[in-house]
Amino acid sequence: MNEEQEIAEAAGKRELYDAFWKESSDAIKPFREFWSKSGGTMREEAGKLDAVLGGRTPVSDQAVTDCRLAVMRLHQFAHAISELSSGSIAKIQNELCQRAMTDIVVRAMDAAKKAQRDMATIYQWVAAAEHPNTAQQ
Repeated sequence: MNEEQEIAEAAGKRELYDAFWKESSDAIKPFREFWSKSGGTMREEAGKLDAVLGGRTPVSDQAVTDCRLAVMRLHQFAHAISELSSGSIAKIQNELCQRAMTDIVVRAMDAAKKAQRDMATIYQWVAAAEHPNTAQQ
């Protein structure tokens, strides 16, 4: 993606999220409240996995436990935000706001799937460390 496309995409997202925050119907309130309160925490949870994969946090029993819990929380968040959206998207008239809500749900589900793949990689690292292949030595 070139710079012009990135700028256009960012402008489109900004338009969606402006509509999301300006929407005043009661239908959006539970969704927006949950996302506002939990969105930052979910980024922190995803960051735990990224820190291990990126080498900023050493792989340890505690790190694996923290990552496993992060995956669980990301899946819980994706499920909860999806459930909240299903009850409110149809009640909102603003198409841009509907698209913003859909974008949030898709990103949450993508983050949960990515976390699951990342956890599988971490488990592979742990297994490789516990059972090194001595035939190659």
